Amino acid sequence: MRELRGVWGTSASDLWAVGEQGTILHYNGSTWSAQSITAAPVPSFESVWGADPNDVWAVGSSGVASAGVVYYYNGSSWMPQSLPNNTGALAGVWAADSAHIWAVGPGATIVHNKGSGWAKQTASATNIDFRGVGGADDTHLWAVGTTAAGAAINFFNGNLAGNWVNQNANVTPGLTHVWAIDTTHAIAVGNAGTIDYLSGGTWAAQTSGVQANLNAVFGTSMNDIVAVGEAGTILRSPGSSWSADSKGPIDNFRGTWAADATHAWAVGTKGSILM
Repeated sequence: MRELRGVWGTSASDLWAVGEQGTILHYNGSTWSAQSITAAPVPSFESVWGADPNDVWAVGSSGVASAGVVYYYNGSSWMPQSLPNNTGALAGVWAADSAHIWAVGPGATIVHNKGSGWAKQTASATNIDFRGVGGADDTHLWAVGTTAAGAAINFFNGNLAGNWVNQNANVTPGLTHVWAIDTTHAIAVGNAGTIDYLSGGTWAAQTSGVQANLNAVFGTSMNDIVAVGEAGTILRSPGSSWSADSKGPIDNFRGTWAADATHAWAVGTKGSILM
């Protein structure tokens, strides 16, 4: 089975999962089916996100000098989109709507699509390796990653110049993914069981109870949040604390998404899909 690295959907009967060697899978509520793309070399996808059933983006790298790639689904087929020259590998993607899409990656890479093409934006520093991006709307976004000194968080307020600003993470281990609850609350996860919570403009560590690296986080509300990671780690939070879910197989989970409190998925490096 090919490694799966990201998952996203619009409902319990419309999901996408992506991964290595050009893998794109679609779930219709009963079965998963492979989608075909035409590419040479074949890309590896790291993340997938969309605005609606007919506007979905998958990002990753082509394997050629770690060049970034974006594929777009228009409701009937997947097609590549052009990126600015020298755009590096992409690790995360998030969309506020069909005219506000962001993707991030190592080397302080941030690109933005206003619906008419991708353009570069500017991180707060050039030494950040971004791993994930998420937001509440097109004026409240966070990109997370790591530097040689540890965790890094950038915030974007929608300014026309495209400049992102630093926010103090108040944690040390590198961060891998972020999910925004609303415009003033967000959750970031990372290495060594790190969970970072934003409230009132300040990030603060939460106790996860695990040491495994966490790779993804998603919720349906402030009181229903799931984080997944290495060695089958699945954590759940009702909003104030975290506890382990023991039903995960021994896989390194890379992505998670939920349609509601009773329908959630996690995808992993062994090609596993857990519901």
